[in-house]
Amino acid sequence: MKHSTKGSDFRIWVEYTENVKDAVFNKEYNPNPWIVVFLKYYDPLNQSLTGVRHVYMRRTDKVQEILPIINDIMGWPSKTELMLFEEIKPTMIEPIKVKQSFQQAEIQDGDIICFQKMPTEKDLEAIKDKKLPRDAKDFYDMLVNLIAIRFIPKGGQAEVYKDFILPLSKKNLYDEVAEKVASHINVPPTHIRFTTINASNGAARPPIKRSPALTLSQMVSPQYYSTTQIAHNQLYYEVLDMSLAELETKRLIKFTWLPEGITKEEPAETLVPKSGTMADIIPYLQKRFNITDDMVDRIRFFAAHVGKFHKELALQYGVAGIQDYNQLYCEMVPKEEIEADLKVARILDCFHFHKEPSKQHTQGVPFKFVAKKVSWENTLCLRMVANRLYQDERFEDTRARLQTRTGLKGKPFEKIKFAVVKKSAYSKPVYLTDGSSP
Repeated sequence: MKHSTKGSDFRIWVEYTENVKDAVFNKEYNPNPWIVVFLKYYDPLNQSLTGVRHVYMRRTDKVQEILPIINDIMGWPSKTELMLFEEIKPTMIEPIKVKQSFQQAEIQDGDIICFQKMPTEKDLEAIKDKKLPRDAKDFYDMLVNLIAIRFIPKGGQAEVYKDFILPLSKKNLYDEVAEKVASHINVPPTHIRFTTINASNGAARPPIKRSPALTLSQMVSPQYYSTTQIAHNQLYYEVLDMSLAELETKRLIKFTWLPEGITKEEPAETLVPKSGTMADIIPYLQKRFNITDDMVDRIRFFAAHVGKFHKELALQYGVAGIQDYNQLYCEMVPKEEIEADLKVARILDCFHFHKEPSKQHTQGVPFKFVAKKVSWENTLCLRMVANRLYQDERFEDTRARLQTRTGLKGKPFEKIKFAVVKKSAYSKPVYLTDGSSP
């Protein structure tokens, strides 16, 4: 062995052995040289991986010749059955065929062999019950995919449940994650729903849709078409009143309740069967807003689009036909509209606009209003009528009824201008003033 004095420091690894067989030094060249193999012991029940020591073997030795050496090192009976794995890299752990030679098994100088006892049936049952990695390959896979997730209760449930951290595998499926969370907070796993978190502001994103094949890695990763940064180690969780399987058969209906004309808006939402109708929302309305049975017939649902009345939804209308781009409203039909004589009156659709009818207020609430029909041909001939349908009603009286219908009072109402608009395209509004009688 030669070493240049111009190079770096020359370091030699020296070890002492009590066993003469382990002294592998030989001055002469040997076509079957010794190789050093490092040993690690995996205990599946205790979930531990321990470095044991190194041993010397010939390249042409059978791998099975290392088995009694391992048993002797560990103090086990010589016939103890073992499982051997080559640690190529953390993501590549391959089982070793013991009848091959080290050279055939491609075990080279400095390679690592992980070993473990062949599990008994009792051990296998314990491993299965505790859902532990069965062998060294699974254990390494668990280490590579190990991730600590912080689970935070969503919304108002923070007073009931606490946030906590669980070590999980990125390969855990949705149901497996739900089971571990449910076990921690002592609730049914079928009632847990997860939501991803916006990394920049901590806001909740749409709930994660449950799928049997969905992994934890996919749950905390943004979709390829999304530019939102998702917190990769945090999830919101909520405990539902029903199972996710039952929830999948229902549709969330969001609507706005109008208790006082159009001045007060109360957002509401409820779950109804996907095959249900608008009538399925009535029980929720009665409970939420204290509506008596005799008032149910006056309930009206209608859809609005960009601030204009789109269509009225009868109680028999299927909720599957509700479009997400429409705004859903609910109100009590005014008595004036119920008692209106449609022979001499008609129901007008009213909306809000700025200067031009094409520039409607998209956030404005449209409404219906009773007006007397003098001429169907010319919208300018429409005359506003009261409950008694006086044909000679002046606009100042109509204005008073409009104030009652909308619920607007004081200066906000005084600033409003009223106009009649034809349904034809490019029609110009005709503004009405007090004292006028169209």
